[in-house]
Amino acid sequence: RDIALITSTLGLEELQRPVIEALLQDYTVGFSTGLEALKEKMKAGSLEATKSGGNNGEAIFAKVMAPINAWKAEKRSMLEKFMADVKSQLSAQQLERWPSFERALHRERKLPAGDISGESVDLWAVMSRMQLTPAETDAVKPAVAAYEVALDEALMARDAKMLQLEPELAETMRAMNAER
Repeated sequence: RDIALITSTLGLEELQRPVIEALLQDYTVGFSTGLEALKEKMKAGSLEATKSGGNNGEAIFAKVMAPINAWKAEKRSMLEKFMADVKSQLSAQQLERWPSFERALHRERKLPAGDISGESVDLWAVMSRMQLTPAETDAVKPAVAAYEVALDEALMARDAKMLQLEPELAETMRAMNAER
């Protein structure tokens, strides 16, 4: 899915695709390895906290959350490296399309997380199924471009709000306060 998005958005040339596929494969392997290590660390932390503290929920929660917080930073670093590696393989013309690719990637990853009816509708998928003529595509291009930017800003704002709420959510979980 990511290769198709990268290819279509950036207009990869035939010789670039195998290089990008190899970079994506390396990233995927690293991510999977990191995720497995995270699971093991969480399991070990939970066992350690249970052995040392009995049934102290806060201690167990702290031991389980520590690897998750470390993983967030590691995961972000891996993604940044992957993106930099991809960018290093692009031509000047493809680099000009990079912001549009980033918006498409945000849309692909973040749009499905919507909670409100209709919030997760992918208008690009709808438009592709409409089989617009080239003239119709050209006619809607300015509105679609403006919508793409506005949607990306809205998705980023939603992510920022969720990130802002994470400490409160973690505290609620730590305190095991289901009502809050």
